[in-house]
Amino acid sequence: MTTCEEQLFHSIIHDCAAPMIAQDMSGAIITFNRAAERMFGYKAEEVLGSPMSLLIPSERSHEESVIHSLLAQGQAVSDLTTVRLHKDGHLIVVALTASPLFDSNRNLIGMCHIVRRCLTNTMIEKDLLYLAFRDPLTGLYNRTHFLDRLTYVMRRDERTQKHAGILFIDLDNFKSVNDSAGHLAGDKLLKQCARRLQSNLREHDTIARWGGDEFVVLVDNLFASKSRTIEVLQQISQNLLLALAKPYYINSEAFHCPVSIGVSTFRGLTHPVESVINQADKAMYKAKLSGKNAVCIHRRKSEEKLREIPETRLIVQGQMAS
Repeated sequence: MTTCEEQLFHSIIHDCAAPMIAQDMSGAIITFNRAAERMFGYKAEEVLGSPMSLLIPSERSHEESVIHSLLAQGQAVSDLTTVRLHKDGHLIVVALTASPLFDSNRNLIGMCHIVRRCLTNTMIEKDLLYLAFRDPLTGLYNRTHFLDRLTYVMRRDERTQKHAGILFIDLDNFKSVNDSAGHLAGDKLLKQCARRLQSNLREHDTIARWGGDEFVVLVDNLFASKSRTIEVLQQISQNLLLALAKPYYINSEAFHCPVSIGVSTFRGLTHPVESVINQADKAMYKAKLSGKNAVCIHRRKSEEKLREIPETRLIVQGQMAS
């Protein structure tokens, strides 16, 4: 191919109306045309050399190896309906067609994805997104979406250098509610708890049901100052303790189900996703050991011990007793 032909080829790719993304055998993005920039929100220079997983939700990560295997066997991959990630973290339902890339000796050297947004059936798109990323009982996000959002925030804050926090929330007396009133009453209580979380947090905070009677909250876009971030997270946690300590009314019966909250902070990619969540989880258990209905903040380095906020517990106990 002459230089003129190469320039024409690259011009066709980059000006093509369809989003086109090519990757090499290691999974690194090597082509990201203008239509892909418009669909995913990234500029080409932001993603070139990055892994294709940047655009793929974690529960869809297996698709890449399946597509690669099919192409290596000479099979076509056409109009695969799937979900991909926008730069701002929202999900896009797409139809994906993959083609193999060969060198001059017909050796497989990568893949090219042509992606189009699925707009033909809005209801199907909404249903797919809901089933994939929402908890069916509470309507909150599920663990999969929370981890995807947390990963995105970590990457973003690596650039902005702002701190963020995770609140790990566990209902203290939930088992007794299930045992005394039954699982249907327990489900109703979880739904009410979810609504209280939503009404007491910012609209853009990410709230998810982690499993059972555990919830997690990602409070992001805070401050460059860690001490200021911790102050805000303490205040948010105290407000949640008060809101969640109020009685739940189910079938005209009042149930008290306060919470224990563990808090961890992070900035960018300085700590792995699992580590940040585990730190909040351990802090939550420390709150339980302190007598429940409390908040504990995880401290790192010279502040490595988990520290309780005793005044928070006193405030909530006074509220419950009144």
